[in-house]
Amino acid sequence: MTFAPTAWLDNRHSVFGQVTEGLEVLDDIQRIDPGKPNAAIYTSANLAEVKEKNINLAGDDSANLRDYITETLGAMPAFGQSFSIDGYKAVYGRVGNNDAIGFWPKADYIEAVYIIRKASN
Repeated sequence: MTFAPTAWLDNRHSVFGQVTEGLEVLDDIQRIDPGKPNAAIYTSANLAEVKEKNINLAGDDSANLRDYITETLGAMPAFGQSFSIDGYKAVYGRVGNNDAIGFWPKADYIEAVYIIRKASN
């Protein structure tokens, strides 16, 4: 779903519908910029510090972020690699000289779509 013109998608993807009523709902949908995480957290942080950034991972608050990711995924992702953990999209990278994880918010999803076709006369 896009909220503004997206010329880079022209001739690459089909438009399959438009909102005809209920436009007020659009303001409540979480917007996610795929190029910019909403939180970048050092891998040395504990999960309590991660939760302070509104990223709620399933581990114990005292657990180290790097250790939790390694334990949950079986290995730390490669530098620059994106991954999913506990429903969050994330990427392993750096902030300054420190290893960090960039997290994106959990995306809203479409629960139902109603297709209504106006009868032609």
